Amino acid sequence: MKIAGRCVSNLFLLGLSLLLLSSTLSAQSQAIFPSWAKAKGNSQNTLPFAGAPMRYQQKYLASDLKKTIKGGAVRLVGLNFRSKTRGYTGKSVTLEIYLAKAPSLVTSVFESNLIQKVLVVPRTTLNLPSSGTLSWVLPIPFKRNYTWDGQSDLMMEVRIYKNGNNNKPFLYFFDSVVGGPTERLYATGATSTFAQFRQSGSGLVTRFDFIGGAVVPYGKGCVGDGNVVPQASVRGVPVLGNTILIDLTSARPQAAAVFLLGASKTKWGTFTLPIDLTVLGAKGCSLLTGPIFFIPTTTIGGAPGTGTASLKVQIPPIVSLRGLSLFGQWMVNDKVTGRSFPYSFSNGIELRIG
Repeated sequence: MKIAGRCVSNLFLLGLSLLLLSSTLSAQSQAIFPSWAKAKGNSQNTLPFAGAPMRYQQKYLASDLKKTIKGGAVRLVGLNFRSKTRGYTGKSVTLEIYLAKAPSLVTSVFESNLIQKVLVVPRTTLNLPSSGTLSWVLPIPFKRNYTWDGQSDLMMEVRIYKNGNNNKPFLYFFDSVVGGPTERLYATGATSTFAQFRQSGSGLVTRFDFIGGAVVPYGKGCVGDGNVVPQASVRGVPVLGNTILIDLTSARPQAAAVFLLGASKTKWGTFTLPIDLTVLGAKGCSLLTGPIFFIPTTTIGGAPGTGTASLKVQIPPIVSLRGLSLFGQWMVNDKVTGRSFPYSFSNGIELRIG
């Protein structure tokens, strides 16, 4: 791995990946939910794709997602739905699809169920083919990938704006479940605010297409220069052979900064992470990674809190690294009133190599 002109031993990273028993993801994989409905679900219904214009949400529990998507964060790149019975004529459907983190408790207010929502399918018109028996008839590639963090419940929202049946419901049955680890809620009208119907345990059998290589922010930083919190982010996707940029923003300008890179966000030797740094005189700050590498640089910028820095990281094309997670955090030499430890810290970032 080449980092900002410095070389880190590929053999070390290879050994690290083996120690972590990282899983290997192929270029693209598929997962069916609920996990027990791989062959078929135990019900059928027409909603939302064969219904009148509506707003439809369906929740997928993380506990079930983890049974099929193993090893942590991935990028969801598409989905598909399975017809239940043969012989129905398809119609056109104009829709949008969002994905988001789902709250633990779903409410009848649609928008409250969408945490950090992402428009993965902008408004488009799809044509349902003639239905077959247990056929995957509705492949929908995403225009924008969605990073599932490997931990959170997932919410899918489908907004149906019109269909080719004069906006009336039509017969076209999709494979579904009742009594499953899911729930759905819906209302007539694509822009409805409140759900009219809510059904726990019911929903479509769904196939997600996913690929490895993901960046997941986690934890919180602490206030530094200019009374702002330094921010860590990544440009690019951490997949084999790619070059990514690890950025620092909102930092003290013209200051020494160190990127801390480690293999865990839960343990550092005998210490449990995160570590509260108040004891060192850094009240409000936490160490979010168990650092193995300490990569120094210097921020640029002028006004307080506007400092930036960037590290170029090349991911080596070593297949055994695929599935490995690394965890990083910026530490910035800083001056904060009332803090004897002269550093501020950013949020953490997980680099899940694909």
